[in-house]
Amino acid sequence: MTLVVAVPPSKRPTSPRFGRVAAGTTKASLLKRAASPSKSASPKESPEASPKESLESKVPRRRIERQPVRLSADGRVDFPAYFVHGRKVDQRRFVAQAAITWLTVQKKRGACGAIMVDIDDTLIDGHQCVQNGFQFMQELYATAGLDYPIHVVTARPDSDHASAMRMLSQRGFCIPTDRLHMLPAHLWGKETSHVERFKWQTYLTIGRMHQGVVARFGDMLWDVAHVDTLHTTLKHVHDRDCYVFLDPALGDTLSCKLPGAE
Repeated sequence: MTLVVAVPPSKRPTSPRFGRVAAGTTKASLLKRAASPSKSASPKESPEASPKESLESKVPRRRIERQPVRLSADGRVDFPAYFVHGRKVDQRRFVAQAAITWLTVQKKRGACGAIMVDIDDTLIDGHQCVQNGFQFMQELYATAGLDYPIHVVTARPDSDHASAMRMLSQRGFCIPTDRLHMLPAHLWGKETSHVERFKWQTYLTIGRMHQGVVARFGDMLWDVAHVDTLHTTLKHVHDRDCYVFLDPALGDTLSCKLPGAE
């Protein structure tokens, strides 16, 4: 599937320019390549893929039949943005494979920065299991971690830090203690505005630490979007949607919203 997008040359980020890369290749061409994962990100087909087998073939699970996804451009915004339609398992597969392609190209172009990822309904399902498409996110996590530092940012309360570290480790998501960022316990269960501010401020902090944020992943819009767009420009994006976009206000950060819980 080919995705062709265009970024107006006059656009300039209104917040720190994260994930800066050398000149020469446009964001549009990168997103086009990332949207064709079957030729560039598949471990079986790409000569640049990791030598290890695909996680799907290594783990003894029921084989998931692949079905195509459909992309539709979001005409309500003036930057490259696409809804990904299909089964949730296929949406997660698409996002994971497209992101691997994007990150591989960014690394070759000399992009610096980190990766920011949520936990619930992003790395694991509601039963804290890695199945039904979450294994593709696990593969993305392992592959991306070879090139970029990963920070896990969750709205779980920080009083559960030790148990969250243990759970992630048991499911194959290795993370240094200081790269697991959790909502202050006294804010847990209160207004969602606290979560929005926490996610945004953590994004800015991570960007300063690593000279950029190359990509963000989460099932909620606040995991991946500019805080000022949550109730304005992107208020039409629902929790259930799978949505991939490049907002110039975030510099060169690829934003991947996975389908949320129904």
